[in-house]
Amino acid sequence: MALTQDPGRVLILGAGPTGLGAAYRFQQLGFDNFHLLEAAPSPGGLATSVVDERGFTWDLGGHVQFSHYAYYDDVLDAALGNEWLWHERESWVWIKGRFVPYPFQNNIHRLDREDMELALLGLERAAATRPQFMPSARICSTPRSVTGLRPRGCTSPPINAA
Repeated sequence: MALTQDPGRVLILGAGPTGLGAAYRFQQLGFDNFHLLEAAPSPGGLATSVVDERGFTWDLGGHVQFSHYAYYDDVLDAALGNEWLWHERESWVWIKGRFVPYPFQNNIHRLDREDMELALLGLERAAATRPQFMPSARICSTPRSVTGLRPRGCTSPPINAA
C-alpha cells in the first residue's frame, strides 16, 4: 500500500464525545488499527456527570447538544438509547428593567421602539465596519458594543462602542 493510502496507527486520547465519535467512525469505516485511551475510570470526558454522597448530580462540563445533522443525531441515539435527558432551553437577558429572551439578537423586536432602533443602528454600524481583528471580549460587553444598550451586571468596558 502506498504511504499516502496507509492510515497508519492511530491513538485517540480521551473517551469524551469527540474521542468516542472518532472511534465509532473508524469502526464504521472498517478501520481497527487504533487505540482509545482514557485517564478516567469511565468514558464521557467533560460530558460526564457525577453523583455526590447526598445524591446530587453535578455536570463536569457542558452537556448541551445542538445538531442539524442526521448522522450526528443517529450516532448519539445509538450511543445513548433511552438515556437522553431532555430539558427545555430557556435563557433570558435582563436589560432596562425587563427580561428579553436569549439569543438577544433574535429578540430585538421585543424591545421598546427607541431601543430597538438603537440596536438595529448598532448592528448596521457593526456590519459596515467589520474589524479585521476582534479582541476577545466578555459576553456582557458584546451587546452594548453592538446595540448601545448595557445588560445589568456588566462591568467590563464595551468594545467598539460609539
